[in-house]
Amino acid sequence: MTDRRKKILVVDDDKSIHLATKYVLRDAYDCLSAYDGDEARAVLRSQPVDVVLLDIHMRHEGEGLAYLPRLKEIDPDVDVIVVSANTEIDLATRAIHAGASAYLIKENSAEQLLITIETVLSRREMLRENRHYVRDRTRVLEKNRIIGSSPAVRQLMQDIEKVRRSRANVIILGETGCGKELVA
Repeated sequence: MTDRRKKILVVDDDKSIHLATKYVLRDAYDCLSAYDGDEARAVLRSQPVDVVLLDIHMRHEGEGLAYLPRLKEIDPDVDVIVVSANTEIDLATRAIHAGASAYLIKENSAEQLLITIETVLSRREMLRENRHYVRDRTRVLEKNRIIGSSPAVRQLMQDIEKVRRSRANVIILGETGCGKELVA
């Protein structure tokens, strides 16, 4: 991961939750606050945020869940951890289907909060690395392809396809620089 401290946006209408969460996260993360969905949207528009801790019930029942897609519209890459005192599986499932990266019960320990955030950030980093790998491999494959439409090249491509489908071991012979690596 990068050396930049990750930013966590705490979205909850309870000031004591903000204080407790910021206290737990103070050594590892930079914390931002929003007390409702509109404030959260304003923060996301103004600066990059890595993870949003979103209370599912703020002023109104299910308000956090209603704001989840709106937050993802602003930043599709932001990870949202929905936090709730509600232990119903149905609610957790709805949150995940709405785009949450995780669902955390408020009564969980500070350690569980840290583990959940780190897990979400690790998964985010793995996905980022995978996208870079796929992009790099695609560039290599696009750069190193056989070009040509002559009868000899078409026959070569047919022969390569036949061999590719078989389980036979094949040795590719040719002079240096003739493109053996394109066939392999």
